[in-house]
Amino acid sequence: MYQPGDRPLDDRHWKRLNRFANMAFAKRRWDEAERLYGAALYEANRLFEIAQAGGVMRCDPAPMLVVATTNAAENWIVLGRCEDAGKAIAGLSRRLVEVVDDMESPPDFRRQCLVHLKGAVRSLTSVLPRAGWSSDAVVAQVMEVRSAALRAMDPSPPRY
Repeated sequence: MYQPGDRPLDDRHWKRLNRFANMAFAKRRWDEAERLYGAALYEANRLFEIAQAGGVMRCDPAPMLVVATTNAAENWIVLGRCEDAGKAIAGLSRRLVEVVDDMESPPDFRRQCLVHLKGAVRSLTSVLPRAGWSSDAVVAQVMEVRSAALRAMDPSPPRY
């Protein structure tokens, strides 16, 4: 949980880590990219947890988590760690779905997670097949995300 003296509740540190990780990835320095993507993922998780607990943010942690997880997974695939990549992307989608389904989560954060389920679906369909997942397994993951989005839609009938 957030303690006084921790990094601020914004995305500056995350953006910096992500930028340097992307540069290392582009230069094919996979080990350096892994370290930096891991740090960016840690920062995104930290901010996500604070937002989920109701903390006031100066950033949107849901898209940060989607980007950080996807970047780390892409690097893991290059390193031959396909199982880690698949687990991370599947875990990302489950985590967003859990927030969307949790009526106790802050409403604005729930909406943020709902909006960014689309990015999670892109990651599922892009990363999981390259991580060795079968088409049926990928479709099952996508259907779980789509079901959550449908559950979150306003059930009231349209006013005409």
